[in-house]
Amino acid sequence: MSFHSRLRALLFCALLMGFVGLNAQQSQHRTYSNVEYNEEGGDLLGSELELTINADRVDGHLKIYQGGCADPIHVTGSLSGEKLHVSGENDLYGKIDITGSVKGSSFDGLLRLEKTHSSEKIRLTRIDKPHC
Repeated sequence: MSFHSRLRALLFCALLMGFVGLNAQQSQHRTYSNVEYNEEGGDLLGSELELTINADRVDGHLKIYQGGCADPIHVTGSLSGEKLHVSGENDLYGKIDITGSVKGSSFDGLLRLEKTHSSEKIRLTRIDKPHC
């Protein structure tokens, strides 16, 4: 095998390994929810967290349902092992902070809303697609 043939084969292998590495680092999209439909009032009630995970960085939206479809609130943060921390802000709730653990198909954590001066424990289950 000539030097140029070996060099081409080496470059091909390097490119192939680069594509494999890119595929291994693709982002993951997950949605966690505890939203329930209240038949009596015809309302959606609960919280939903849509996340795009890229290595240890997280970007997504929180929706707090209090009747109909909820406006998404942009959140960003990190995922280290099972520990998730994301935060965001909007006019209605002020600063929003979510911390907790992702285990299997569920998220257990704490949701803090600045303007309502509230903190509540939340348990969200992974679902295939958001409600709205």
